[in-house]
Amino acid sequence: AQGVKVRLHDPQALNEIAALYGSREDLILCADQYEAAQGAHALCLVTAWKQYWSPNFKQLQQLMQHPLILDGRNIYD
Repeated sequence: AQGVKVRLHDPQALNEIAALYGSREDLILCADQYEAAQGAHALCLVTAWKQYWSPNFKQLQQLMQHPLILDGRNIYD
């Protein structure tokens, strides 16, 4: 969508993503999962890495503008 900025975290693929997409204003690669949630309107879980299994939901709620989580891996209750 136009005007969307994606803040992305992946514990294994950040280097490959950076090589594939290069430097872009609309794609911000984050070294930490909570950094990626900072100021977000929504969080989309699309990979099932173990470190995502038990997030600190209170911290996510505080970091996000709108605490909406879309769980594409069906990990959370």
